[in-house]
Amino acid sequence: MSNLEKFVGTKRVVAELVQTQTSVDRWQIDQIMPPVEYPPQTNELLYKTLLQHSNCTCLLDDSGSCSVQRHWTRLRLVDKARSTQEDIFFDMVFSTTPATPPPEVLVKWQQLRFELRLRRKRQIHFADQELLEPNYNEEEEITKVIEAGHFCDLLGRSLGNVCIRLRIVDGCLHQLFQADAPDRRVVEAPSISLSQVLQRKNISSKGRILLAYILAKSVWRYYDSDFMRMHWATETIHFMREYRLNPDGDMDQEKIDPSSPFFAFAAPETGQNEYSEHCQSYSVLHRYPRILALGIMLVEICLTKPRQTHGAAYSDAQLNTDFTTYQEVAKSTNWPGLDVRNEEIRNKYRAAAQSCLDPKLFHVPHQKNSRENDVQIRRDILYKRVIFPLEQLCAEMGIINQPDMVELLDYALPKTEPQNLLHTTLLSGNQKTSLPKSSKEWLDWTMNTGTLNLAQRYRNNPQLRRIRIAVLDTGYDRKSSFFYPKPRSNRLCMWEDFVGGSAQPLDNDGHGTHVVSLAMKMAPAADICVARVATSSADLGKASQSIAKAIKWAAETAEADIISMSFGFSEEIEVDDTKVISNAIAQALSSRNQRILFFAAAANDGGNQLEMFPAQHSSVFSIRGTDHQGTFLPLNPPPDFAGVDVFGTLGKDVPGASLCHESGELCSTGTSIATPIAAGIAATTLGYARLRIEGYAPLHPSLISLWTERGMRSMLLKLSRKMGEKIYYLSADEFLRNDDSMRDALLLVSSREARRG
Repeated sequence: MSNLEKFVGTKRVVAELVQTQTSVDRWQIDQIMPPVEYPPQTNELLYKTLLQHSNCTCLLDDSGSCSVQRHWTRLRLVDKARSTQEDIFFDMVFSTTPATPPPEVLVKWQQLRFELRLRRKRQIHFADQELLEPNYNEEEEITKVIEAGHFCDLLGRSLGNVCIRLRIVDGCLHQLFQADAPDRRVVEAPSISLSQVLQRKNISSKGRILLAYILAKSVWRYYDSDFMRMHWATETIHFMREYRLNPDGDMDQEKIDPSSPFFAFAAPETGQNEYSEHCQSYSVLHRYPRILALGIMLVEICLTKPRQTHGAAYSDAQLNTDFTTYQEVAKSTNWPGLDVRNEEIRNKYRAAAQSCLDPKLFHVPHQKNSRENDVQIRRDILYKRVIFPLEQLCAEMGIINQPDMVELLDYALPKTEPQNLLHTTLLSGNQKTSLPKSSKEWLDWTMNTGTLNLAQRYRNNPQLRRIRIAVLDTGYDRKSSFFYPKPRSNRLCMWEDFVGGSAQPLDNDGHGTHVVSLAMKMAPAADICVARVATSSADLGKASQSIAKAIKWAAETAEADIISMSFGFSEEIEVDDTKVISNAIAQALSSRNQRILFFAAAANDGGNQLEMFPAQHSSVFSIRGTDHQGTFLPLNPPPDFAGVDVFGTLGKDVPGASLCHESGELCSTGTSIATPIAAGIAATTLGYARLRIEGYAPLHPSLISLWTERGMRSMLLKLSRKMGEKIYYLSADEFLRNDDSMRDALLLVSSREARRG
């Protein structure tokens, strides 16, 4: 009988709180006046400005086409609107490069603060605002307009840990000269959804209640704006991983602040169902999708066992399913799962959540042409019956404006990959787990950091000639899905078939297609020239003449900066007693005043074979293969311990393009796979050097020595880690992680060393 009495008692208390309440309470609720934080058009102005600058131009080709990409966008959600006496502030973080899968790759973030002028007298302020003193003198403030299409330029700049200030004036976006110090240090890692955090069950009860209040206040704040057209759920509420000091103050730890949620949003795509304010379909139980979405979040925040995601689909069926499911959960005596002794706290939270799940509470008798009035009435009800009670509950618990009362969470995700547990345990402490765990992550990290930034700079400076890589191989399949996007196909600038004379690109083997795709991935700012020198690896033995002609074509016609050759012979094959390939290399160097670079695969038979030709040529960089951690593969030939240092880079299980009749990407291993990656790293360094010589900030013209074998060898040694006697692991990490000033230093020192000999 005790359980039954408890159930009946709980229902009675909640019923009193939600429906009947005393006449005094009902009168008090009716007297509550929702605050006016700022003019309602402010949200729309912010949204329209973001929409105007949302299209990513990082990968635009010369005709203005681009693959559909956007930067990840996170809007910070707060309990109180932040403002000065003149401006309202909205804090956001954007990924510095376009959002690309997989989600576990390293992500760099830029913090931005959008300021909108309230246009009111200095002595007046709106209610419920956190008033801040202006940190600038308006008469001295310097700004510049961010034109549409140039927002990516702003995000791509390497500025370190800073909050860029932007002001929206008359629909235009202005960057302010003075930046703000950020109030958080964001980790270079993906944000984490509330759904993922709830799986770990380690948010305190105070943290859950405060989070629920902030989310409810945010839904109310943006209720009748375009921000609510998108899906609000535990999957789209995110947290940034932040660096925080440990109690001793001497070590950075990666934490999550549950009192600082963000809304992960993107404008709805064409044809995508949007979350309307009012559903007018027949036979729908809850006609207010935005209020229902809030109710679902409030229920899920306090579940003892998180439910499986209910998805972002918006339909009449989904509305009915969600309503009946979560209404049933909210009526359960086991909910809310709050670890509190005071049952009144549970009852007050339950009452607020159940208000969202009561469609009759928000029904407004229909009046002709009264849409705006109806919406405002529902918004007022939402404040009185949900937001205000949650705010009072937070105040009673002493957690309003007391962030230190909420415990920070460890950043680690749920342990879904048992195979990585040993690695994680051994590398705890100062070690960062954002290091690549596979060849695919290794490639993705490179593609999503400084290389895209470099490509963007070349797009913005079309007068600068791009670095050119000539790939000598079995050709490429232009019908492969990898080359279909226009930004990629436009970078394949020259083609020559030295086997069959085909005017159209082709590849009957697939090796060339794979190699070309890797060069394009590693050097997105470079153009690619392809020479077909053999139909397959079996034909290479009789391809010396074609290879020699291709080298001459690459150096003189294509004007390539780098020639990549993913093949080799046990020794040079002569044609009519002539070393045609060596002669072609010497002629190319002579015609280009020694300013052309050659990369070739070393060999794939380990200690059973010495370095192959042309990798053994003194003017060619001999490339070996490593795994994603830099370990040299057993298939590499031993170095010549009396010769020069040799380089190895990623060459194990590397995903790349396949022929059109094959599905998806293929993974390949070998020194022939590592060669275009090494060539791509070299092309990236030359791309920055050319910018500095001719573009953004001209440096000493001696940087041109980087185009020589001596200069590039000096550069690659600085980007490498010594892994053994004479062997160096080459990675773009050191170069891409640094800012322009550090890259300039590396370029200058390498070029000077080359001149000194």
